[in-house]
Amino acid sequence: MAKQTILFTVLPRGLTVNPATFPVSVFVSPRLQDGDRLGQFPDWLDWTGRLRDGGLQLTFGCGARKQTLSVNTAPLRPDLWRAMFDEQTFVRSREFNDYTDRAIFSYPARVALSVLKSTYQQAGLALALPDRDPPQSDDDEQRYSPKRAILKELLSGLQVNWTDRDGERLREQYRRAFRGLGVTIVECDLAASLQEFRNCSRIINTAECYTIHERDYLERGHEMGVALRNKLDFGSVVAAADYLRAQRWRRALADEVERLFDQVDVILCAGTTRVAPDYEDRAGIKAFTGESAMAAFSLSGHPAISVCSGFSALGLPLNVQLAGRRFQDGLVAGTATALETAFALKDRRPPDPGAPPPAPAWTSEPAPQIALSERMLRARSAVGTVVSQLPQDLPKSLEPFVTVNTRSDHEVE
Repeated sequence: MAKQTILFTVLPRGLTVNPATFPVSVFVSPRLQDGDRLGQFPDWLDWTGRLRDGGLQLTFGCGARKQTLSVNTAPLRPDLWRAMFDEQTFVRSREFNDYTDRAIFSYPARVALSVLKSTYQQAGLALALPDRDPPQSDDDEQRYSPKRAILKELLSGLQVNWTDRDGERLREQYRRAFRGLGVTIVECDLAASLQEFRNCSRIINTAECYTIHERDYLERGHEMGVALRNKLDFGSVVAAADYLRAQRWRRALADEVERLFDQVDVILCAGTTRVAPDYEDRAGIKAFTGESAMAAFSLSGHPAISVCSGFSALGLPLNVQLAGRRFQDGLVAGTATALETAFALKDRRPPDPGAPPPAPAWTSEPAPQIALSERMLRARSAVGTVVSQLPQDLPKSLEPFVTVNTRSDHEVE
């Protein structure tokens, strides 16, 4: 039996100078299933005519507010619709390809925009300057072009350094290495996503960081850089209730990691998810440190170690991460040593960059002077976004996660 569904998608339409209104467009998507001809869906044979005669009202909702509006049917052309579509018009549901086993790389639009802006700014400046040692002949130009090298360096960080072929090559490299060690590989998945670990960690880390640095923040906050001051702004407005909820969530996430060791002795997974960025790449550095897979074990308290597993096209090291049961540090370190030997990369080093480059100007820039009220407004908004991701159904009996120092500061006689 033929089935039909209509999806109405509300999309922003341009900008408005009147804050009381917000222009939108409504995208109408019919979904026609289990039928090959339009005649099996009589509602669509004279769709515009039905709208003209019966009208259509849409209700928009935002929070507790609702607004019902009538669609303007004057521009509709039922005669044109009937001229284009009849009962024999061929229709068939779109069958989408199965990409279950494909890797998907997704980045926040703000970060992507920042990277593109930075790249354009650097390229616009560097490529406009004359070469210090211009080529003397066409052959020299073909062999070496400083500007071409600059452009290649700028664009290299934008490519996705991963393809199906690269992935299979690396997987086979790991299989050979582990087979040589007599290791059995078992695939296992965490029930929680890496982003959940990062969200939980951000609440705990910023609140504790603020507690440690409160005096410096209050007395010398004007001397701090943007990143540190923003982090302490965030931590200063985390409520105690949310901090404890995050610690309870941490306990639940740590238990999820612990359950993986019912299947395996050591976990092998990604460490960082991208190649180390250039020192000048401010957005790249933020993404490199903020998008790694290391938050899971930092949060759960399991011993973990990173091992070089290869090198990128630019000669920069790639890595994998190993983790083990709590207090099994020796097993993790021993496995890392065996894996390092199997990879045979211990003596290889990244290319020598020469003298250390001067620190980028942004590393010494003080944070911009923004009114405290505005900073707190931004911090509360950011905290609210992360806190909204906290699970609402964690039992109150779940003890917050704590770490205990088992070493004594005094020797036992």
